Amino acid sequence: MFKDKDSIVVFVLYIVLSVSQGLLVTATKSAKGGYSFNFTTVVLIMEFCKLLVSIIAFLMHNSILSLQREIFKNIKFALLYVFPAALYCLYNNLQFVNLANFDPTTYHILLQSRIVVTGFIYQIFFAVNLNIKQWISLIILTLGCIIKQIDLLNIQQLSTSTSNISYAILLVLAQVTCSSIASVYIELLIKSKNNQVNIWLQNIFMYTASIFCNLIVLCFSGSLSDIISLDSITSIFQIPVLLIIANWVGLGLITSLFLKNLNSILKTFASGLDLVFIAILSSVFFSIPITGFTVLSILVISLAFWMYSKDPITRKETAVVGEKLNSVKNGVIEDS
Repeated sequence: MFKDKDSIVVFVLYIVLSVSQGLLVTATKSAKGGYSFNFTTVVLIMEFCKLLVSIIAFLMHNSILSLQREIFKNIKFALLYVFPAALYCLYNNLQFVNLANFDPTTYHILLQSRIVVTGFIYQIFFAVNLNIKQWISLIILTLGCIIKQIDLLNIQQLSTSTSNISYAILLVLAQVTCSSIASVYIELLIKSKNNQVNIWLQNIFMYTASIFCNLIVLCFSGSLSDIISLDSITSIFQIPVLLIIANWVGLGLITSLFLKNLNSILKTFASGLDLVFIAILSSVFFSIPITGFTVLSILVISLAFWMYSKDPITRKETAVVGEKLNSVKNGVIEDS
């Protein structure tokens, strides 16, 4: 699964930061399950921090003039990042709608369909047909994640608060599809054939587009004044919240390296392994019991990962990448 040691380091770091994020968010919850800070403000500040870190990382080996030159040179390529940024923005907004329609456990169970959806999207974008073993491992991974979510609540309590269950499920599917397309599309941009655009420059494009999309949504929703209020801003100056922001920034940056060195399919398995480690560490730090459901989930997810490791996707370049993106006139991506 790993072409070199760097890939292994990126894989491990992604899991460590993902697990840390889950533990940090859990630690900041109040007894009633709420937060003492404005989560939307934290997300927006996080995007600005990721943009700043990406700029600093680029300038460590390049001049400011070089940054300006590269931005203008690849402006058409930069515009391609508006699409995944808009999808992630839509994903975040659909999250609130879907959590209003479903109880948290039902919602997270339905959300696990993104594993299989990512498989289909990956095939379409990269023209790579997953074989039977790979599909079986993805389905087993999905079941393992669902088992872990069921563990959070008695199965008889799973419910929806809307009478139109079909419409509610379609909204969850739309949310899942947005996330899957955005992730695979970003991988497509990063790995595009003959693409010589610096990874940090691509991060700058992505986070700029993300900030732009989020600000537009907040302006139209009339929520911008709420997140930039004095109370919202001062609420983030707590050590746990600052740790969340720092960890989240690191996770966002390592994700781009993950997609560059590995792929979106392996990323779904890494997310499944997150559940395993979070369950174990939550038992240690928060005295959350490890139940039979948790043990079964760990075994099933481990089986899925083992199956995939026996027959992983190893294709490094695809014939359709340049073909899909060469419509960008004068862009940096061309099909040789």
